[in-house]
Amino acid sequence: MFRDKVAAIRPEYVPPDPADRLVHEPGKQVQCDLWFPHEPLPLGHDQEGMPPVLVMTSTFSGFFQAQMLPSRSTPGLLGGMRSLLQTAGVVPQRLVWDNETGIGKGKLTHLLPRSQGPLALRFIC
Repeated sequence: MFRDKVAAIRPEYVPPDPADRLVHEPGKQVQCDLWFPHEPLPLGHDQEGMPPVLVMTSTFSGFFQAQMLPSRSTPGLLGGMRSLLQTAGVVPQRLVWDNETGIGKGKLTHLLPRSQGPLALRFIC
């Protein structure tokens, strides 16, 4: 009987999960990351490779898009982001990256500040 009573009231005393308290508003933020295929893919002309795939996920809805890129350099990443944003038809306020060398580690690379103004968005790394 004691165990049943403890099991019944235990949920009232469990601290809230910090992830449950996050609130994401529509159009505010998109999480960006690179994914790499596990096996070589045919690239044409009898060539194979494992090119990076840019994945962009809306933190509000979970809607995601992906595009294979020629390289993980800054111009390649900017072109992929522009293409996916153009396909979606919207531009979020922030694009969040997790320490990607083409974007910057703690500080944006020299090409990115010039790209933020025309799009009216911020890159966060």
